[in-house]
Amino acid sequence: MPPRLKWLRNHRYPGRIRATYIREVQGPAIVGPISEKLKTQDVPMLLVADYATAAAHAVGLGLVG
Repeated sequence: MPPRLKWLRNHRYPGRIRATYIREVQGPAIVGPISEKLKTQDVPMLLVADYATAAAHAVGLGLVG
């Protein structure tokens, strides 16, 4: 899902999305502006190199055990 659609999903369903992860393959130039918008929704958007990094963050938020 493109970063812009992830932002739109978070915008339409406030309080239901706890974090958004985007693999580095899409690059910071695309993710940066959208990540800034998500800060106003208290939803972290992380640009990650691999799924292990995303999983570790999700564990830290208590989303997975």
